[in-house]
Amino acid sequence: MYKQIYKWFNYSNDDIRVAQNQVDSLEKRKIDIDTNENLTNIEKAIKTNKIELSIMSIKYTFCL
Repeated sequence: MYKQIYKWFNYSNDDIRVAQNQVDSLEKRKIDIDTNENLTNIEKAIKTNKIELSIMSIKYTFCL
């Protein structure tokens, strides 16, 4: 309940839509990294962790 009120008070529908689009594009990017054969497992892990941190930050900020 509190999350919905906070989201309604602080962000417009356009802000929420842009944030959701950003999360979706980061999810796609994460899949692209996992399927990239030119990267080592360590590089994949580092890149995936950075993307996951970005996704979690956006979801937390915009209460998604």
